[in-house]
Amino acid sequence: MTGEFVRIIAAFIGVIGFSIFFNLKKERLLYAAVLGTFSGTIYIFCEKWFPENVFLYNMIPALIGTFLSELSARWKKAPAVIFILPSIIILIPGGSFYYTMSYLVNGNQELFQEWGSRTLLAALGIAVGIIVASFVFYEIIHMIQATKERSRKKFETYG
Repeated sequence: MTGEFVRIIAAFIGVIGFSIFFNLKKERLLYAAVLGTFSGTIYIFCEKWFPENVFLYNMIPALIGTFLSELSARWKKAPAVIFILPSIIILIPGGSFYYTMSYLVNGNQELFQEWGSRTLLAALGIAVGIIVASFVFYEIIHMIQATKERSRKKFETYG
């Protein structure tokens, strides 16, 4: 349990550093860091629940992080991307990509294929999570707006 706590603290610090590097405004910095830490925490738990399914334990935190980022963007009246990037940066498979390239350069074909497939599945999981969450959020927002518009027209007709 101590290892997971250290990873969560490291995620928080890493997301703050990333957000500062990209000049996120101070009033949004802590909020973005909390979103990123939450995504990182979900990643840690999914990694334990689905240890053999790299796609799934990257897709779930990306999906949840993106959906919460879209909500945050509406709430803070800001572009969604400034919350999405910090919420998924912790998921980027940098270490996996490093090992993939290392085995490629060293000519170890078997490990290159193993780590390469892990890296591609992780990247695909992140991409699918972002796309699905953004699409679902977009559809929900448009359903709400359409409902408001219908009720407004009904009120104007009878009111």
